Amino acid sequence: MNSPKKLYGVLAAAEMVTWALLLLGLALKYLFKVTDIATTIFGGIHGFTFLCYVVTTIMVWINQQWSFGRGVIGLASSIIPFATYPFERNTLKAGL
Repeated sequence: MNSPKKLYGVLAAAEMVTWALLLLGLALKYLFKVTDIATTIFGGIHGFTFLCYVVTTIMVWINQQWSFGRGVIGLASSIIPFATYPFERNTLKAGL
């Protein structure tokens, strides 16, 4: 990684992609009655990526001196499916 900005962007995109994989695993498990191995694998990957994103958000929040509101929204974006990447793009656009 060349910079924290790039790392944050990669993690935001990865968190969004792993949400999709987890939802796919859940669909396979409950809609198509396929084994739950996909949920286990995708859930583990998503959990790791989620934790990395949250820790990085807190570190960037402190380092870049974001407002309280922006920091909380950054953390909340990790809970809302597919919200991390739009949040990261908005933050970049705001020059933060």
